[in-house]
Amino acid sequence: MFIEAGSQTEACASLLAEVDFKWLMAGQGLRIDLPRFRRDAVYAANLICLALDSESLALRECATLLQTQSRAQLTQS
Repeated sequence: MFIEAGSQTEACASLLAEVDFKWLMAGQGLRIDLPRFRRDAVYAANLICLALDSESLALRECATLLQTQSRAQLTQS
């Protein structure tokens, strides 16, 4: 989902956001399969929706960032 970033900097930022998301979700008791998260848009969208409803501000902000990155990549394709 987030693998084809336009530059190395964007790729690093995407990876960092994904790892942050994984650990923030783990803090909520949910395990994330990052390889699946990257390749399965439905899986990723469902997890992002769960995160957007979280009481954790950090998790909601991270989910919003991933959602924005995903939309940006779709418009670039």
